[in-house]
Amino acid sequence: MLSGARFMPLKEAVAIMDRLRTKGVGHITFIGGEPTIHPDFHRIARAARLLGYTVQVTTDGTGLADASRAAGVLADIDELCLSVHWHNEALAREVTRFDSAFSDTEAAFENIKRFGRLRLFMCHSVICSLNLAAVPDICEYVFSKARPGVLMLSQLIPWGRGRSSYDSLTVSMTDIVRVFPPVKRLLDVNGARLLISGIPLCVLGGWGRFSNDLGFSPRVVLERGKVGAEEEVLSFKKSLVPPLNRIKTRECASCALFEVCAGVFPDYLKKYGVSELQPVSARSAGRLLRETTYVRENSCPG
Repeated sequence: MLSGARFMPLKEAVAIMDRLRTKGVGHITFIGGEPTIHPDFHRIARAARLLGYTVQVTTDGTGLADASRAAGVLADIDELCLSVHWHNEALAREVTRFDSAFSDTEAAFENIKRFGRLRLFMCHSVICSLNLAAVPDICEYVFSKARPGVLMLSQLIPWGRGRSSYDSLTVSMTDIVRVFPPVKRLLDVNGARLLISGIPLCVLGGWGRFSNDLGFSPRVVLERGKVGAEEEVLSFKKSLVPPLNRIKTRECASCALFEVCAGVFPDYLKKYGVSELQPVSARSAGRLLRETTYVRENSCPG
């Protein structure tokens, strides 16, 4: 939207989904930006359902805050990943700069409870300098509103505002790992699973068994938008690892998990360097892979 790109027309979206369906694609995830603000999103979701897709949506809840709109959209969604990066109005306003962010989240939770018939419900929190100290409270808030089967915690991705303010918003991976123990205890009480995104396996250590890298499903990512001053283009990218522009460093070369770990964000390296990256031995890697509890079918984009 900020680049001037228009919404993908309904006719084009349906044609793309139809073409990929004939090639054997059976699972589709709508992401953004925010997919639910597309004026024809309910028609796109319905078309995906009629074509036989399993339909997943990743959303901040904006388009699900209105009950009538949510009822129509949720009827055609099988799997939902709701982004929740705050637990009160003050933090929501600080993170988004929108006065309605928290009330939209509250309304989305209520409408999901009323209208959702989901096979899988996930919640997702991106950890940054604004909410790091509040992560356990955010998890408490999520479970006070719903019972998601999966909670995903992610390192800040250097995209959009996350890139323009990366130096002030990002926090060290070591500090992120420190919040996992209280969060995991809360998830165990509520019967939910932990999923971690964006952090190299060597930094996660024993928490690596919850890494999205180990269960990532190969996929095709389609995006329409402008590149600089160029005309709008539709890009197709095949991804065998999470498509978040993470890279491998010289330290990664001798790591036994080189093939399954997606690496680290280049922007992160510019700020924090490579001191946290320690190659994993073959013995430790084998133990980690045997202990992995992540289920591939429950993959969440990120």
